[in-house]
Amino acid sequence: MPISLYKGDTMFSESIFSTFYGRVSTDSDEQTSALENQEQYWLNYFEKNNLKLNPDCGAYYSREGNLEPRKGYYIDEGISGYKSKKYRKAFLRMIQDAKLGKFSKIYTRSISRFGRNVTDILNTIKELKKYNVGVYFEDINADTLNPNDEFKLLIFAGIAQEESRLKSASVQKGKMVAAKNGIWAGREPYGYDINNGKLVINEEEAKIVELIFDLYLQYGWGLSRIAKHLNSNNTPRKRSAKKWDHSLVGKILKNRIYIGEVWLHRTYIKDPQQNIIEIVPEFEQIKYIDENLRIIDDNKFNQVQQIKSERYSMFGDFKYKMVEEVDDLGNRKTKKVRIGIDRKNQRYSGAHIFSNLLRCNNCGGMLRFKKQKSTSGKIHSYYFCSNNDRLGSCEFRNLQREEELIEWIRQEIDEYRLDYSRHERNFAYFTELKFDLNEVKDKIISLQRNLEELKQDKEANFKLYSKELIDENEFANRDKKLKHEISQVEDEIYRLNNIDREIEIVRKKHDEFVQALKEIDLENLDNITLRKIIKEIKIFTHIDGKLYRYIEWKYLDESEEFLLDEHINKLLEQFNLTNSDS
Repeated sequence: MPISLYKGDTMFSESIFSTFYGRVSTDSDEQTSALENQEQYWLNYFEKNNLKLNPDCGAYYSREGNLEPRKGYYIDEGISGYKSKKYRKAFLRMIQDAKLGKFSKIYTRSISRFGRNVTDILNTIKELKKYNVGVYFEDINADTLNPNDEFKLLIFAGIAQEESRLKSASVQKGKMVAAKNGIWAGREPYGYDINNGKLVINEEEAKIVELIFDLYLQYGWGLSRIAKHLNSNNTPRKRSAKKWDHSLVGKILKNRIYIGEVWLHRTYIKDPQQNIIEIVPEFEQIKYIDENLRIIDDNKFNQVQQIKSERYSMFGDFKYKMVEEVDDLGNRKTKKVRIGIDRKNQRYSGAHIFSNLLRCNNCGGMLRFKKQKSTSGKIHSYYFCSNNDRLGSCEFRNLQREEELIEWIRQEIDEYRLDYSRHERNFAYFTELKFDLNEVKDKIISLQRNLEELKQDKEANFKLYSKELIDENEFANRDKKLKHEISQVEDEIYRLNNIDREIEIVRKKHDEFVQALKEIDLENLDNITLRKIIKEIKIFTHIDGKLYRYIEWKYLDESEEFLLDEHINKLLEQFNLTNSDS
C-alpha cells in the first residue's frame, strides 16, 4: 500500500510498486512484434531486479482505442510520440494512476518512447515530481528525481523532438514521391488489397461494393437500411469486427476510386504535435485514372451522386449540439455532436411509387402517403398535403388517389417519350448551357494570348533566378504556380478545340436517354423508374377551385424547366446587349 505524505502544499505517495511504459508508432506486423519484445524485455527486467508491478493498475490501448487490461504496466499501440500526449490513452491513464500513488517509478526504454514533444515531456516530468514519482530513461541512464540528470534530460528531449520532426517530414515527402509512382501509401479502401505497394481489386469485397450501389440506386434503400442488411448477413468489414453503419456505406457511395479515379496527396500533416491537417492546393494533388481499379461504371456512379444530392436537399441541414463528456481518466471536454437532420417535415422514401415526387404547389410541402378503408371495406391509397394534414398550415388538402395518379402518369409518360421534337429542343438547350458555342472561337483566341503571356512570365522568372535577383525558394514557388496556370489554360484550349467530340458524347447520352424512355414498362412502374425521368410532380388548387397537376421532367439529370429558364436568360442577355449596342 502507498504511504501518503505531504511536501509543502502537495500530497505525494511513496509506493513499493514501479511500472513501465511502452509504445510503437505504427500498427504494422513488424512494429507489433517490436512492441511484444518491449513488453517481454521489461517483464524480464523487473523480475531480474526484484521490481514489483501493481496488479491493480495498467492498460493496453490498441490503435483503434480499444482497452485491454494489463497487470501493472502501460502500452500504447500505433501512436506517434511526436503527437501531443492527449492522443496516447495508456500514457494518460498511467499519469493519472501515478497521481493516485499506485507506483513511484516509471521505467521506459528511451525519451523517444516517453514522448518527442519537448513541452509535453518536461511538463509531465514536472507534474510527476509533485507526487514524488520519478521516470527512469534506460538509454541515457537518467532519473528525473536526480538533480544531476536535469540538464541531460533537457538536451536529449530536444534531440528527440527534432529527430521526430525530421522523420515526419521525410515520411510525408516519401508518401508524395510514392504516390507519383503509383504506390498506395495509405490503408487500402474497401474493395481492394495492396499487392507490391499497389492497389488490386479484392473480388469478394468488390461484389459487396456493387451490391451497395445497386441497393441504393435500383431499390431505393437508404444508408442505414443497407448497413442493417449487410450486418444481418454477417458481411465482414475490412479490418475489424465492428458492424457496418450508415457512415461507412455513405463513404463507399461517394468514393471515386470505384470508377478508377485515383486522388492522392490531398492533405498533409502541418503540425504532428497537435495533429493539424491541412488541404494540399489542388494543383499539387495527384490525380489519375486507372481502369484496372474500376468496379462501378460512370453512369451508375453519377446517378448515385445525383440521388444523394436530391435526398440531402429534401432532408435539409444537419442539426448539432454542444455536449460535455468525461473520458476514461476523468477529464472533461466539450465537443460538437450531430443529433439529427432538420428534415423540413419530410424524409426520403422509395417505399411507394410516388414517394417524394409529389409536391403541394400551394404551400411548397410534400404530399404524404396514407391507406384508408372505404365504407365498402375496400382499401384505397392516397397522397395529400402533409402540411394540411399534420400542421394545418396549408388550407388545401390536394388529395390524390394513387390508382388515378398511376393511370394519369402512364399517359403522360407515353406522350412525353414520343415527343422527339421536345427531346431535340432539350438537347439544344443542354449543349447551349454546357458549351456556350457562340463564344468558343473568341475564347480560344483569348486563351492563346493568355498562354503566351504565361510562358513569357515563366521565362522571365528563370532569368530573375539566373541573375540571382530572387532566391531558389521564390523561383520554385513562382515556377510551380506558372506551370499549373499554363497546364490549366492548355487543358481548356484542348477542350474547346475538341468540343465537337464532347457534344458527340452528350448526343450519345441523349440517344440512350430517348431509348430508355421507349423501353419503360408502363404496366410495372416503380419509384426508381419515375425518379430517373421526373424531378417532381406539382399538385395545386387554382383560384377557380379546380385541382391541377404539372410534371417537371428530367433531361440528362437536369430539370427541363431549368434548361428552359437558362435559355430564356441567354436570349434576354443577347437582347439587352443588342439594345445597348444600338
